[in-house]
Amino acid sequence: MPTLSIVSDCIVIHANQKENFKASIIKKDQSNHSYDSSNDEVSKVSILISDIDIYNDDLYVNDQDVSGLLSRYKLDTSKLDDEFYMTKNLANAATRPYNNNELFFVAYQLLNILEPNNHFYASCISVCSYKYVELSVHNSFVRDFLVNKWYVLDNKRGKITPNYIRWYISSSMSLSLMLLASDDTDNAAHVVGVAAEKSSSYYGYNHLSYWNYCQLAFLYGALKVYKEDYNSASVWFMNSFNASRAGIADIYNPRNDWLLGQLSDCEALLKVGSLSLVCAMKANNGALPLESRSTQQVPKNKKIDINVLFLRLPVLKNKSLPFFDLIKSRLEGLT
Repeated sequence: MPTLSIVSDCIVIHANQKENFKASIIKKDQSNHSYDSSNDEVSKVSILISDIDIYNDDLYVNDQDVSGLLSRYKLDTSKLDDEFYMTKNLANAATRPYNNNELFFVAYQLLNILEPNNHFYASCISVCSYKYVELSVHNSFVRDFLVNKWYVLDNKRGKITPNYIRWYISSSMSLSLMLLASDDTDNAAHVVGVAAEKSSSYYGYNHLSYWNYCQLAFLYGALKVYKEDYNSASVWFMNSFNASRAGIADIYNPRNDWLLGQLSDCEALLKVGSLSLVCAMKANNGALPLESRSTQQVPKNKKIDINVLFLRLPVLKNKSLPFFDLIKSRLEGLT
């Protein structure tokens, strides 16, 4: 019996034989897409994850139906609106039964069947965006797929609920971070601009949104620096700082019984908020107006640590990223 694994952005079928073999995907319309093993690697076939829809296609090796190999990557379609089931199998890192590559594949496939008014649609965009950065191979078809799915999400916004706000902000921030790390500033500018403006009044609906909104507002400020609009940049950096301050106060509220589970959020909010305050001052000629009720002047030669934006993506820490390197250089050059 063949075996199947997920490697980066491919499914890899391994056959227990020493001769070439063929894998086939039978589509719903009965069209047949075939993939042959190469002479160099006769025992395996790789198929891009974009070539298969595991909820509708059948998979064959030679003439044998092996669709069952995909069953562990399928979620129960009758429970896609079940908060407990979806959280356990997709959203909660401690309980989902997949490694990074598998989780990326599961979320990617779910985006083909979930409705955008299901807040786990946005959750899948978040998962795919984070995991994409961690993959060993980066293909543009994945970026294009996720950007298109985000546009669908944004154009079909559902009822404004705490869960919706949490995942809308999360997906927008994680996708934007992925795009900027890939130096795709055009798509990132649209996603960040729309999402930061839309969610500025809502991020307090869910105390799980503060960290992501704080970073989203920071990215909007960074994009203003990229456009050399330093006045607007300072405003959005201050929005990020104020969101961090509000988040810490809200999370430490004695009525929040999730406090111990959110201490990492508070640590992140403190770091991102501090970074935002420094950047706001640098973008405003090294000082803030007296009425801002914040530290009025940044110490000269204060360095900017962009790495605090990558607490969830340690693979990006200390890595040369053209967009973020430029923002850091421009802001440090102002004072």
